[in-house]
Amino acid sequence: MKLVVTFLPGLASFVRSELGELGDVTRVREADGRSEISFTYGGSPRRLFGLRTVLAAYLVLCFPVPRPRSLLSSEYLPAIADAVARVRSLNRSLPPRGIRIGAAGADSAVFARIARELESLTGLPRDQDEGNCHLRFRPSWARGGWEVLVRLSTRPLSLREWRTAPYPGGLNATIAAAMVRWTRPDPRDRFLNLMCGSGTLLVERLLVAPVRRAVGVDHSDEAIAASVENLRSAGLAGRAELISSDIRVGESLDGVGTFDLLVADPPWGDKHGSHRENRELYNALLRRSTELATERATMIVATQELRLMDALVSASPDWRGDERIQVFAKGHRPCLYLLRRTP
Repeated sequence: MKLVVTFLPGLASFVRSELGELGDVTRVREADGRSEISFTYGGSPRRLFGLRTVLAAYLVLCFPVPRPRSLLSSEYLPAIADAVARVRSLNRSLPPRGIRIGAAGADSAVFARIARELESLTGLPRDQDEGNCHLRFRPSWARGGWEVLVRLSTRPLSLREWRTAPYPGGLNATIAAAMVRWTRPDPRDRFLNLMCGSGTLLVERLLVAPVRRAVGVDHSDEAIAASVENLRSAGLAGRAELISSDIRVGESLDGVGTFDLLVADPPWGDKHGSHRENRELYNALLRRSTELATERATMIVATQELRLMDALVSASPDWRGDERIQVFAKGHRPCLYLLRRTP
């Protein structure tokens, strides 16, 4: 079975690592200029639904045809319909309700006719707005001909079912999953999420592996309530301690203890906070992290305040910046900073 997974630019190394853990994966190839990896997979397609750093997984059908019109042939169209039937069998809890076509010229008469023929074969109408069976048509540059990519899940893998309490500025779940993987999760971890928001990082960490202790801190009662709801939806109620506290207040976290791993997604100055306020806030983040970190602690911070973060880390006597990875997500270009406590 030939497959393609898509991901946010910048997360390729995490996606490759996750694919390597699946088993039965061969012929792995990263596409030039596209944030996708193609591979051959011999396992159950349902296992792909557990990938946490990808946006979506697609079945790839290759056809030796010069143009999309040729796909209307009785030799090829049933293969596309069979792939749609596979999507239906894989998504019984959220079945496909319509076909959405992605292609250059998707509004052409050719694709309108393809959609009609597929409706006849599958019973699914074309619905470019609400259709959750996603088909992508594109030229196959490597082999010639055309490819049809059929998304295996009826909702993108990046949309987490547990996220029932949305919160403004919530961290993209695939970025959170990459941050968690970067910490190399271990059941002995003492994990602290400062400025936890709606709990995305907490949920992603607790779903990966057990943890000795997990704590989330935020000054917003709304954020704490959203974290409680999302942890409950993920089946993790009671697995994390949630503390309402402002990290800028010196005594606010006295007695909480120390942690081996710290993560934070502080405001970027757009949906929350402002660039002026962030200077004080980010200074407080590094100070408070030092107080709460063990001598060999690791911290990962996601932010788009790159100049501010670079300056603060360079000047910090307590933290050194070991590595950073830039991610591109819907007009944002945050960096993930891997920091280590300075002995």
